[in-house]
Amino acid sequence: MEQHPTSVVGYEETLTVLAEAIHDMRYDKVAEFYKCVAVELHRQARGDLAKGRPKLAAKLESAARAAKQMQKKFEDMYCLCKPHMHT
Repeated sequence: MEQHPTSVVGYEETLTVLAEAIHDMRYDKVAEFYKCVAVELHRQARGDLAKGRPKLAAKLESAARAAKQMQKKFEDMYCLCKPHMHT
């Protein structure tokens, strides 16, 4: 696998279709996705900090915090919608 791929390996659709597919899920699952994004960005930040790239690490940490904020927003939306859902 290339070091910095420009597409999702094994995924043939566009990134627009991927974004739509993710955001078509139930809000609690979208929140879970953003939690995973935050964890991955934090992992990358630690790696870049260890490699002596503090500016990149700081940007990655900022992005991880933003992903956590998105997680919280989708959790809140799910709480609003849950009483009206027919599962």
